[in-house]
Amino acid sequence: MLNCGDLIFSTPRQYFGSVFMKNVSDPTHVRTIVEDVLRRLKEIKSIKDDLRQLEKEYEFGRISKEKYKELKKKYEKQLRTMS
Repeated sequence: MLNCGDLIFSTPRQYFGSVFMKNVSDPTHVRTIVEDVLRRLKEIKSIKDDLRQLEKEYEFGRISKEKYKELKKKYEKQLRTMS
């Protein structure tokens, strides 16, 4: 009603505890921003993992140099657009 409230972000897995934000103005908007940042960080991590896997595949000779360059360029472009 007053567009003010508390936010609690739990931190499972890597860290223990929670982040508590008290008397936040427009808590729904703040929550949306935090969730978007977390989603983007997961996507960036996934792309970096794909890039590492690609490098391994190339090192083991499972893909050609041309295919490696093509896919590496694609992943690097995805990373640039995420920043």
